[in-house]
Amino acid sequence: MALWKSFKHSLRSLLGKEDELFLTWNEGESASERDTLSAIRALSQEVRNDPDGVETYLALGNLYRSRGDIERAIQIRNGLIVRPGLDNNMKARIYFELGLDYKRSGLLDRAFKALEEALAYGGPDDVIRQEIAMLYADSRNYLMAARAYGKLGHKVAESYYLTLISEELFARPDFAEALSFAKRAIRVSPKSPEAWLMRVKSAALNVSGKDLQKTLRHAFLNIPPEHQFMLLEGLLKFIDDTPENLPESVSRDMTAWRSELAGHIAAAVPEASLDPLNNYYKGLMLMRFGKSHEAGTYFEKSVIADPDFWAAHLELLGISFAHQNTSPMFNEQIRYFLKEGRNARQFVCSSCGFAMPGLFFVCPRCRSWHSALFRRKLNN
Repeated sequence: MALWKSFKHSLRSLLGKEDELFLTWNEGESASERDTLSAIRALSQEVRNDPDGVETYLALGNLYRSRGDIERAIQIRNGLIVRPGLDNNMKARIYFELGLDYKRSGLLDRAFKALEEALAYGGPDDVIRQEIAMLYADSRNYLMAARAYGKLGHKVAESYYLTLISEELFARPDFAEALSFAKRAIRVSPKSPEAWLMRVKSAALNVSGKDLQKTLRHAFLNIPPEHQFMLLEGLLKFIDDTPENLPESVSRDMTAWRSELAGHIAAAVPEASLDPLNNYYKGLMLMRFGKSHEAGTYFEKSVIADPDFWAAHLELLGISFAHQNTSPMFNEQIRYFLKEGRNARQFVCSSCGFAMPGLFFVCPRCRSWHSALFRRKLNN
């Protein structure tokens, strides 16, 4: 009781002065920021009038958090939790919001503790465990994240974090364990392009072996056609930016290994005349296999299927340019535009519109899974 009275006594200094309740437009302040601040001021006045209104405090704390004023949000939750007479449902809500506050401030240990308290007081199990799983992921404890998502029945997420473990092991390098986790990820979610990517990388260590061809066939049979470009983009990056820690059998002649791997991948890509992306990546793999003439055929198929597919047009320009007798100055300009054009590729989240140059399997902004799209049109 004394703690609650002390919290109410300090409320006025926490919420600001009475004469700050009216807003003026500040230069550089967005309309949404002004709306949030207006709501904060209105709720501040409400709790002055009714200092016992717990729901109002909760809403006020959420507004502070959305505005980035995490310290005030945490102060409000900590003050609320000592109020006498709260039922378990309300305590669970307060601890849940406090966990989100701590997470936003980067205090992950405290966030874990607050969310566990919310569970203990009977908060919604799936909602809280989802936040706990995301906390494990944010703290890079991928094994615990995979287990947490597994308990929730979220197979795609469980497979993704098992794949990240495989990726880390591959980089150490611990190829045997990396392969083990990649296979485990595939068992959890057989359609996962990122899990198959790690499985193919492991098979590529013996580029002449039958396991590589078998793995590629199985990968394309299991991954949905709309997600196959994710596997191909990952393999293209693997070929172009090969890590230095590969076995001696690979690193002894890296050029030959890259070419042979690209050839195997090109041969495995399903033939689909109306799929601009598969034809585009097949062409890129053939280019790396030294088959530029055959590659041009697949780039042409890409632009027939999608006349606005700028990246395929760019590669056709590069192939055509290689056979032209032009001046050194013109050659330099074309090479510049080819290089910059290839660097301009972007992947866009179909859910929220987030865009970035590199491929993503989970959107960094909205956390939607396998929502990345290849930006095929320059005006998108």
